[in-house]
Amino acid sequence: METSNERVSRLTRAVAALVADASRGMARSFDVNRVALLRLAIAEPGITPTEAGRRLHLPPSSVTRHAQALEEAGHVVLRRNPRDRRSAVMQATDAGIKELAALDKVGEEIFAGVVADWSTEDIEQLAALIEKLTAAWARHGEQHKRHRRRVSRWQQPTPQEDQ
Repeated sequence: METSNERVSRLTRAVAALVADASRGMARSFDVNRVALLRLAIAEPGITPTEAGRRLHLPPSSVTRHAQALEEAGHVVLRRNPRDRRSAVMQATDAGIKELAALDKVGEEIFAGVVADWSTEDIEQLAALIEKLTAAWARHGEQHKRHRRRVSRWQQPTPQEDQ
């Protein structure tokens, strides 16, 4: 099925507006990257900061700073990697798991208020479509971004331009 440019433009604007609004709202309440790192440490106990940074598209210095902050807060423990003594692994603590659960609960309460007048079907449909979009982005997004040149001075250089 071919999608018209007008429809794709509408979708692009809608997603960009939602992401921007959500990012600003979350950034006022917590560090988005730190929470993402904690979420990854909970989902994959023993993940290395290097692997976490690769998955989250964060530079090593940022991962180190966030991992240290999480450790200082008592949300993760950093230990030597038993497979490579030069690196570390992260393990979420009970306090970290509780902190993430509390953040998720607040997020769910906010969303519940926003969609309070929506039908169950609308909520299910939007969730399924967002999951589908996220999976498609994971499969195809980077590939398509690489084929586009920068069109604005505000864009970050692509990996090819950095070389």
